[in-house]
Amino acid sequence: MLVVRAGKGMLKEREADRMAERRPGTRIAVVPDAGHDVHLDDPGAVFGEVAAFLAEVDPTAAV
Repeated sequence: MLVVRAGKGMLKEREADRMAERRPGTRIAVVPDAGHDVHLDDPGAVFGEVAAFLAEVDPTAAV
């Protein structure tokens, strides 16, 4: 699982860490300058994190 957390968003670091503790193998990505709408604030960073995650999960997948 991938959790994308905005550095200036509502999801706090500890909450994301608790998600990862409950599901081993969870990757947490932080977009530091983004707010709550991380996908709107920095779509390139979100795309990069998702693409990197998918490449780890399935190296044969093309993005």
